[in-house]
Amino acid sequence: KELISETKNTNVLIREQIAVSRASSDSLVKFIETHCSKTNDKLEAIETDLMRMDERLVKLTQIRNDELRSIFKKKENND
Repeated sequence: KELISETKNTNVLIREQIAVSRASSDSLVKFIETHCSKTNDKLEAIETDLMRMDERLVKLTQIRNDELRSIFKKKENND
């Protein structure tokens, strides 16, 4: 009888530990999901910034090229 009682007590403790482990695991999963979501949002913002910078660089390159063409045309006309 004593062995059965101890086994039951042990089973109760094991069930409690499983419940605690599950709760900890759920908390960890939620933390990781939140962290990944925030990281993803930041990466998307960075990607958007990079695209805007790329667009600006293209515009600046076009302006520079137009200016250089203008300078060379003026030089050709003067020669």
